[in-house]
Formats: sequence, structure tokens, C-alpha cells
Amino acid sequence: MLSYRINVIGAGSWGSALASLLAQNNNETILWGRDSDQITEIKKTGKNDNYLPNIQLDKNLNYSCDFDSICQCDALVIATPSKSLRYFLKRIKKIVNKPPPLVLTAKGLEPQTNKFSHQVVGEEMGDDFDFAILSGPTFAIEVAHKLPTATTIAATNKKLSEKLVSVFKSDYFRPYSSCDIMGVQIGGALKNVFAIAAGICDGLHLGNNAMAALINRANIEMLKFAKIYDCQPETIMGLSGMGDLILTCSADMSRNRTFGKKIAGGLDILKFNRENKTTIEGINTTDAIYNLAKKHKIQMPITQSVYNVLHNNLDPKTAVIELMNRETKPEL
Repeated sequence: MLSYRINVIGAGSWGSALASLLAQNNNETILWGRDSDQITEIKKTGKNDNYLPNIQLDKNLNYSCDFDSICQCDALVIATPSKSLRYFLKRIKKIVNKPPPLVLTAKGLEPQTNKFSHQVVGEEMGDDFDFAILSGPTFAIEVAHKLPTATTIAATNKKLSEKLVSVFKSDYFRPYSSCDIMGVQIGGALKNVFAIAAGICDGLHLGNNAMAALINRANIEMLKFAKIYDCQPETIMGLSGMGDLILTCSADMSRNRTFGKKIAGGLDILKFNRENKTTIEGINTTDAIYNLAKKHKIQMPITQSVYNVLHNNLDPKTAVIELMNRETKPEL
């Protein structure tokens, strides 16, 4: 018996992996995509080779390009980049008088406003609207391959978080419940900034000692930033914070880390920004976090260095020297 109607917006790698997981868990799930040719091909082959090559999606998964029909459900996953969240919220509002709870998966801030996802949801859906954030150390391809994965689902209330944990949980996907919405978002967003730094570190061949120090001090910057919003420090030390930071800084599948390596190799950043079509969440996030830290008078030297490399033409090697030559201080 099908237990829960939970649909997924976004037929990219993450949306497809989550939709297949949900269908396998005996939920009634539809994967929505805007490209009718893509959806037709996935229906025919059971594969989304553009994003998850040679992976068979669950046979119980359904597909659609009809946006109106997918909004009639118990919960709705939005697996699209941060820049399109507001657009989809507006569409959902027009279709249903009482929208279902949402599960947001993007790790970043809205580029136009530098607002976190919960702020965008509050503006569009109201402050009392129920939603959740799914975040943690996850690569879509590994979830699609059914490799062991742990993550966090933070929701506006405990009941929703626990319900979603039961809906997503499988023998290879283990979610943990939380109500620290802001803390989970901070980890997911800031790790993109530090992944760029990690890519630069690796690209300059600075060694394992430097990488370990970078990840540790990046986590300290996360904790400092989280204090602004009274987040739980345990969240920053958990899967959505430290866990995601370690994964994104150490694995070449990270787009932000790869971008950092290209910078170390002499990438023309201005040209890249003009021509690149792939979303690098860390670029916009660096701008937003740098300015918020400046506003609240918080010292975040790694974030500042990445910002200066991206926007002030600071040579990456010079950035490393400046970080190492900062005035000495107690560790904590």
C-alpha cells in the first residue's frame, strides 16, 4: 500500500536520486521536470543519463511535466538551485490554496537578495508555513548508487521533521531529525565558500597539513557566524555542518572545490563568470557571508581571503601568505 504522496520538483541529479529513493520506500512519488523531451526519455528508459549516467531509477517512480498536478500531495520536495526557489514558491501559491509542506534541498542563498531559504519562504508563504531543510554530506551520484549516506532534516516543527525522517529513511539513507532550521542552512551554505578555499589549497599543492588546518579553521568560522543567529553549536558540529564541510573540501565531485582548483591553476574569474552556465553556489555565498560578517563585525579570515581572490584580484599564493602571517592569537 502506498503510504505517502511526496513529489519532487527538479529532474537534475539530486532531484532524481531523491525521487528514486522515495519511490523505492513505497511512497507515491512523481518527479517533475520542465523539459518534456528529457521526461519522455526518462519514462522510456527509466534512466536520467544527462545527470545520473547508467543508473536505473526505481520502477515505481512516476514522471510528469504538468506542474499543476504535482502540487496535489502530502509534501513537495524542491530540488533546484537557490536562485529559483522564489519562482517555484510563487507558482505553487497560484495553484493550491493550502500548499503542502515543502522540503528544500538547495545549499546557498538567493543571489538577488542574499537571503537564506527560510527568509524567502517566510516572505512568499507566510511565517507560519511548515517546511523543512534537507542537508548534509551528500553527493547525488552516491545516493543513486545506494551507498550509505547520513543527512539531517530540520523542520519548522518536530512532528514534521520526524515524519519526513520516516519517509526518507532506507537501508542506505539515514536522516536525523532537527528543528535548528538556521543552523542547518548555515552549514550547507558556508561549506561552499570553504570548498573553494580547499580547491585552491589542493591546486597549489600546499599539502595535507594545510588542508587539515583549513577545514578546522573553516569550522571555527562557521561557529562564529552561527552565533549571530543563536544556532545550536551541535548543529554546526553535526552532519549538516562539519560533515558537509569535510566532504565538500575533500572530494573532487564538489563543483566548488573544482572551481577553486581552477583558480589555483590561473583561471580567469571574470571570463568564467561571463561564460559559465553551471551553478557554483559558493561564488554568491562568498559575497553574502563576507558582507554579513562585516556588518556584524565578525572576523572570518578564510572567507575574506576567498572574497578578495574572487573580487579584488588577490593572487591565491598571496592570500595564503597573508593568512599565515596574521597576528598570533589563542586557538579558541
